Amino acid sequence: MSKLNRNMMLLRFHNTHKKYYAQKDIAEKLNIPQTQISRIENGNQPRLNEVIAYAIFFNVSIDELVFKEYNINDNKFY
Repeated sequence: MSKLNRNMMLLRFHNTHKKYYAQKDIAEKLNIPQTQISRIENGNQPRLNEVIAYAIFFNVSIDELVFKEYNINDNKFY
């Protein structure tokens, strides 16, 4: 699993919204099929529009989403 896949999954669980999102919730909010959310979290590379949608929704930069190694104790989540 790449940093990007892991970060996308971690943001769903721990984020600045202080809310847990089920895959279904994110799929509806971002207009992405739930099966694609599952594939991303299992290691498939997301499409650019999906990365952009995640970054906007979770208020993170694309660089941060792609290159940073998130830690759940990170201040970004709270």
